[in-house]
Amino acid sequence: MNTPRTEIFFEVHEAEEGGYWARALGESIFTQGKTWDELRHNIREAVGCHFDESRPKPPIIRFTSSATRSFHIDEISRKLSRAREFPGRK
Repeated sequence: MNTPRTEIFFEVHEAEEGGYWARALGESIFTQGKTWDELRHNIREAVGCHFDESRPKPPIIRFTSSATRSFHIDEISRKLSRAREFPGRK
């Protein structure tokens, strides 16, 4: 029996036409979003659809891009919230 994964990584890219797209590393999961918030929501939804009782979904979702370090999916949400509250500050 396979040990359940504890985390899944997504590689995120800026789309040429605007927005973002992401693919899971090691799984056939692809999604996109017009904004970071939409992408984050779509990643969670795609992970939930991909896994089932025989293969439970990993509890930790991380993503990375060539321009950033690896982030936990909720960490970017906190950063976006702070940026909206305090423009010009990260």
